Amino acid sequence: MTTRRNWLVFLAGLALVAAVAVAGLAPAQAEKKPQTEECGMDPVTQSICVYEMILKDIRENYPLRGGGGISAIMQNSTTSFTARISREGHIDLRTYEMTFGEDGTPKIADITEETQDM
Repeated sequence: MTTRRNWLVFLAGLALVAAVAVAGLAPAQAEKKPQTEECGMDPVTQSICVYEMILKDIRENYPLRGGGGISAIMQNSTTSFTARISREGHIDLRTYEMTFGEDGTPKIADITEETQDM
């Protein structure tokens, strides 16, 4: 009887140690900052916000699905970015003109589309 009780106590202790270890290894849930704060932090973070906006726009507004997919997003100037979408025999270019609020938050001001032969 004591052997069985000792075994159950041992297993309960082992389970407790495992639970604590797993909880300690799990990444802490980072406090989510508002996007406006994230986008105005520094130029790299701001670029990431712009790229995310461009990808969201392509996902929602670019109807053609096929070809080689998005091959690049390039920054042309401080406020201009171009997404290259490879197609069969040509490349679709979507150029995004961005504006930035005082807090650094980007906004799509204009989009122009053109096709480039390969």
